[in-house]
Amino acid sequence: MDLQGSSVKYLVTKVKQDLLASSQVDVYGLVPPSPYDTAWLSMVSNPQHSDQPLFQGCLDWVLQHQNRGGFWGENIGHPTLECLTSTLACIVALITWNVGHDAIQKGLAFIHGNTERLLEEQNGSFPEWFAIVFPAMIELAETKGLHVYFSNGLVEQVFLERQEILQTRRWVSGCGQQQYYPALMLQYLEDGLIQSPSAIAYAFMKTGNKEFLVKHVVMEFFMYMTSCVRLLLPIPAVYPLDEDLVNILLINQIETLGLAEHFMEEIKSLLAQVYRSCISCKESKSMGKHAIPLQLYTHALSFRLLRLYGYRVSPRKFCRFLEDEDIVTYIEEYHELFLSAMYNVYRATDVTFTGENQLEDARAFSRRILEKETMKNCTNLVRPISLTNLQGQIKHELSIPWLARLDHLEHRRCIERKETLGPWTGNSLSYRLLACQSNAMLLQLAIENYTLRQSIFRNELKELERWSKILSQNNLLTNVDISYKIRWEPKGLTGHGKTIFNALKDFVDDISGKFFNKNGYDIKAYLQDLWCQTFASWLKEAEWSRNGHAPSTVEYLQVAATSIASHTILLPAAFLLYPPPEIDILKKRQPLTNSLMLLTRLLNEIRSYQKEQEEGKPNLVLLYMKENPNLGVEESIAIIQKTLDEKKKEFLELALISDEMPEACKQLHLHCLKAFQMFFNSTNAFDSPTESNF
Repeated sequence: MDLQGSSVKYLVTKVKQDLLASSQVDVYGLVPPSPYDTAWLSMVSNPQHSDQPLFQGCLDWVLQHQNRGGFWGENIGHPTLECLTSTLACIVALITWNVGHDAIQKGLAFIHGNTERLLEEQNGSFPEWFAIVFPAMIELAETKGLHVYFSNGLVEQVFLERQEILQTRRWVSGCGQQQYYPALMLQYLEDGLIQSPSAIAYAFMKTGNKEFLVKHVVMEFFMYMTSCVRLLLPIPAVYPLDEDLVNILLINQIETLGLAEHFMEEIKSLLAQVYRSCISCKESKSMGKHAIPLQLYTHALSFRLLRLYGYRVSPRKFCRFLEDEDIVTYIEEYHELFLSAMYNVYRATDVTFTGENQLEDARAFSRRILEKETMKNCTNLVRPISLTNLQGQIKHELSIPWLARLDHLEHRRCIERKETLGPWTGNSLSYRLLACQSNAMLLQLAIENYTLRQSIFRNELKELERWSKILSQNNLLTNVDISYKIRWEPKGLTGHGKTIFNALKDFVDDISGKFFNKNGYDIKAYLQDLWCQTFASWLKEAEWSRNGHAPSTVEYLQVAATSIASHTILLPAAFLLYPPPEIDILKKRQPLTNSLMLLTRLLNEIRSYQKEQEEGKPNLVLLYMKENPNLGVEESIAIIQKTLDEKKKEFLELALISDEMPEACKQLHLHCLKAFQMFFNSTNAFDSPTESNF
């Protein structure tokens, strides 16, 4: 474990130095370079010397960054569709300046040797950006005298799909010279917004310096690109980058990999920047439809992360789209473009508080959009890696509620997936967070961190197994005499009762002793009282069962909220946190703790009524039916479930926003609820010998 711990510490330090060293993260250093955009910039001629490139450094980058396989693009072990378009663009750039003849031949060999295979893998379904860009690059290559030949009709199929897209979306009124505009450039021009270096480069070449610079105000862009070339920095696929988006993508990646505990200071600093941006920005003016998916994605993910970290934020920014019928219709018609956005809108609604009807509506709408994708039969369809991963996450998200997923298991899923899950909008390369090297570093740290946690959990499991052997007999606790609980004395106890008392006494003494040595005051009496209350509730329920007494639902819940013992599990553990909560805070039985006790009991009641009916024990579902004889089981469960759902919203607001408890203690309450929700989500996994095998 020492070696694992040292490795984790080393990698944490390295990530902080390499990715998070500065007070403000260099967002452009986090995104991978774009060979496609770099190639387009290298084609721009110098206005003063038309026989020379304006960005010589971009041309040099193209010459220096061809992979061994002859393609340009991220070397992730295998070429992708993106490599086809990037390689064609780089070949055209080299031909433009009559340099890199060997590189051109290697690139052509890659194109001829891999295009048909990569197209076949798509089974006739091509990403929209590819269907537009790939034909355009072939046409552009032909204008440079380079003819690319393919034997089968797959390339023709891409051309046909391009034409269908352009006609359907009405992005282009004709063909001719407009055919090889870079990815969706005309769409950007119509909206007066260009964030694509390749599109800016093309427009600059075609429209003339003065006209273009005045119309689109891209002088800052060219100054930045010039500095990139001078400093040998990579050219991104998007400029300017939305810094808030890149920051929240980085935070989200750290969170989903289970690394947040190591970077809390950095996360809080980045979120403070995002929050300042959120409260300082007025509602955005109407933007072109192409910008809506990324805008929704950004606002929804920002909201979720800010709320999870205790910020009071409004969902208005990403919910107001529901008020625009045109946008709603557009999303429903072209739902694949909005998968990432709707995925994050849906996730944002996980942290809905009481009375937030906007979020309820957004949840229903986003779920309906996402379910369209899950209904597709994609068994024999090879999709882009980022879209395939997203589809898997969507199914996971819809099938298992967030509160029913344990963080540690979710971290493992993310590690196993490996691929960074950035925003998918169906267009071009969009935002992909982290170059391969940076992402690999985070992934390596995540693996080491997960392994270390597992080793700790295994040791704890061995200790629990030792305890379970001592208390292995069924229903031992009901054999304990009430007298020892009230006096906390073993006098008169024998057999199982004495065994249980000694084990419980050792447990309380151990925790209170450790706490006293560390903090200087005694909590033993508090812990003893906690257990006395719990035993009293167990005995009251045993008494009801023996006497066949059916309490009212109100009377039952007063006892049952204690007998579920969630507070008995949680509060002693809270004293081992750092910093520990003040004992006076816990003695008052905070609303958050009361809420947890009620929720865990309601979860148990819904899933265990059949078992308790067979055993002759009281259960809320059965008692509710007794008080409302006109209702059946399903109707009673539905009413209790509705109450449960509303109480969860109250709980989340207390756990995330309230300042009545230290943050670590609030998080412990949240983790405890998630554990109960996992066990009682769709069945009674707690009492099942097989359901709890994860």
